[in-house]
Amino acid sequence: MAIILNKGRVTSTPSVVDRTTYTRPSDWTDLPELSQGDEKVYLLVNVGEDGGNYIRLRFQGDFQVDWGDGSVTTHSSNTNADHEILWDDAPSNSLTSQGYRQVIVTVTAQSGSTLTTWNLATSPYVPSGTGYNGSVNHLVCRVKMAGENFTNTYQAMRFYKGLKEFEYVGTNNITNAGYMFNGCLNLEKVTAFDTSNIQNLSYTFRACSSLTEVPAFDLSSATNITYMFETCTSIYKIPKMTLPSTVTSLQYCLRQCYNLQEVPFNNLNYVQNFFAAFSNTSIREFNFSLDSATSLVQMFYQTNTIQTIKFHNIPTGQITDMSYAFGYCNSLTYIKPFDTSNVTNFRNCYCYLNFDIDLSWTDTSSGTNFESMLEGNKGITDASWLNVTSNATNVIELFNICRRLEKLPESMDLANCNSLQGTFKNCNKIKECPNLLNSGNITSGYRAFQSSFNLNTAPALSGQFTSVREMFNNCYSLVTIPQYDLSLITSYPNSFRFALNCNGLKKSLITTHKSQVSYANCGLGRDAIVDIFNNLETNTDGRTIYVSSNPGSPQLTSGDLAIATGKGWTVSA
Repeated sequence: MAIILNKGRVTSTPSVVDRTTYTRPSDWTDLPELSQGDEKVYLLVNVGEDGGNYIRLRFQGDFQVDWGDGSVTTHSSNTNADHEILWDDAPSNSLTSQGYRQVIVTVTAQSGSTLTTWNLATSPYVPSGTGYNGSVNHLVCRVKMAGENFTNTYQAMRFYKGLKEFEYVGTNNITNAGYMFNGCLNLEKVTAFDTSNIQNLSYTFRACSSLTEVPAFDLSSATNITYMFETCTSIYKIPKMTLPSTVTSLQYCLRQCYNLQEVPFNNLNYVQNFFAAFSNTSIREFNFSLDSATSLVQMFYQTNTIQTIKFHNIPTGQITDMSYAFGYCNSLTYIKPFDTSNVTNFRNCYCYLNFDIDLSWTDTSSGTNFESMLEGNKGITDASWLNVTSNATNVIELFNICRRLEKLPESMDLANCNSLQGTFKNCNKIKECPNLLNSGNITSGYRAFQSSFNLNTAPALSGQFTSVREMFNNCYSLVTIPQYDLSLITSYPNSFRFALNCNGLKKSLITTHKSQVSYANCGLGRDAIVDIFNNLETNTDGRTIYVSSNPGSPQLTSGDLAIATGKGWTVSA
């Protein structure tokens, strides 16, 4: 068990749990032995008493099928072999506890031919071109095969939903095993499988949600292992594999392997793309050299168990995208500093973390997309290190729900941003905003400061707004609203609840209200309300201004109200 110190706290990384055992049912029919040099495929098939025991097979090379029920058929290369196995033709002494009888289907090459490809034989009962269009062979529960001449098993057993166990005896020359077991929902164990010549292993075990045991795979010839184990939700441990220089992407490789507790690779130094590689796993520690990494998009997204992340040997300026990289890593307590000087996309990269991690080393000077970068971060108290330059194009919800955040950057350059939607929303402890420079392109203030309870000073903003809906709603401590240009807001609900429940508000300098707006439940005196009435634009469709529950509301005279109603407004006081 590893012990980690984080800002004086002691955390521990639990030992890996090993749950990789599979036991074949004792009442299954045994498959014959195979040896190196054999060229056969054995399929153990469950036969139900109610019928529907259809099998369809297709191989490259002229082949023969012994169906295990007394019938033998021959087939030309790359044609379908179709057969229905009847209950009465299956051995009665093969009955299993699940109520099936079993037969052994045997595929061999015809004399003078060799088997080179196992093709997916699509179901005759599903229209071609549909999303499923998969196998009909759901009663196959075990496969054992051998053959040195096989070169292609692409989609071979895709959607064999009853398959529990697979074994490849001896070596082979397979180069393409993509999608080989994709969708085999009940596959639990791969006993042996020579992968030393395979280049394409993409999607090979994708959605094998019962898989718990695999051998050590030789990836020395691999070029593509993207999605290889995606959604293998039951697997706890995969034997360590060494990645060759030809594997440069781990995109979705282990995503949603919810129970996987260790990174199953010896090295990651050639990988450039880590898109969602380890997201939604149970990995606890990460300590690797990432010499070639350029993208960390969703790398550990929603990996709730990870506590420490240590990247080594990342060249300066090489990482360009960190969007969602560490988002929702609820147990994360430490990230070893690495160079982020060339990263442009920080979207959601530190969102919904629970601990106050030191992030001050993060260089954001090249950042363009800061959307939700720190959203929901429960631990962060100091973001003064954040450098939002004129490169920024998106800062919406940047600090949203950072309830403990107290320190913000001194300034943020908004020259190329057009929205402050939710940027400081629910920042309960901040009292002042950064100096928002070059804000002339800002058009949306939708919920920009909503429920920032302690905000007492609103920033100066020079843009023409098209929405200020709920912009200062529930800003209890806000004293004054500056003179923003709302002249383009002419329709509901784009200024709805603009300043509702600003209990401490004493003054609004807005002179361009044209659309329904609320100053209800604020701290406005009679003179401040009258000033708002005097500054209203003419309303042509009877819009409402809400000023009820203010200290000055009961003091309003009919003459005061006439100022607003004379401009076409309805007053709710």
